[in-house]
Amino acid sequence: MKRQFMLVALIIAIILSSNTFAQIPGFSIHAGGVFPNGDFAEGDEKSWALVELNKKSSDAGAATGFNLGIKSQFKIPSVKGLNFLASLDFMYNGMNSDIKDLFDEIGEDLEDFEYTTPKYMNIPIMLGLNYSYGLNDKIKLWGEFAAGINIRKITDLSLEGTDYEYYSDGWGNYYEYEYDFKTTYIYDIKTTFAFQLGGGVLFADRFSVGLHYYALGKAKVQGDIKYDDDGETEKEKFKYKDINPSILVLRLGLHF
Repeated sequence: MKRQFMLVALIIAIILSSNTFAQIPGFSIHAGGVFPNGDFAEGDEKSWALVELNKKSSDAGAATGFNLGIKSQFKIPSVKGLNFLASLDFMYNGMNSDIKDLFDEIGEDLEDFEYTTPKYMNIPIMLGLNYSYGLNDKIKLWGEFAAGINIRKITDLSLEGTDYEYYSDGWGNYYEYEYDFKTTYIYDIKTTFAFQLGGGVLFADRFSVGLHYYALGKAKVQGDIKYDDDGETEKEKFKYKDINPSILVLRLGLHF
């Protein structure tokens, strides 16, 4: 968990350090909302791809999240309004309310139950083209396409609490055994091909509003499950179906 927060902090520091990047021609920073679509948004107590509820499920259960990013554009002299672009983004989504309700229900039958739901962190790094058309001196319409790689990180799922087992000694006597448990799903980092399409409006070459569609690439959900029951630790690997982050991003940009 500490490494995950360090990664997030580093990315945010890079994105927000506009004084460093503002000298690059066509540099901009942006922020906005991340709205999951399709299977990436679906998920409930019967179908969720991150645990063994249904091995055939591709439902990710992602909730609305946020996006921070940087982009730089370089003019292509031979075509008016056409620019080469390079971008780096950080996208974060937690779990939807149905997934959280699932763990609340599990906790009703256990003592001292605590859980930490996974979070999705996607880092698309892309190259592409941007075209803008001026309606007048102050307003431009623009559209773009870019492709590259996406780095997907799913943070750990952690479940811990106290449970009971009952057993017989074979002589008609029954006993209750109390034990503490902790189960942790540790998900592998995945790198996939990704692309995005977007368009919007640029005001006075300074502020922009844009809507983007991102297809961040399919990849298996796999990793290790760590069991810690009363101090005894076991580990096993798991591999479930693909999930496919498909999202809309509505964001505001500041151009330098």
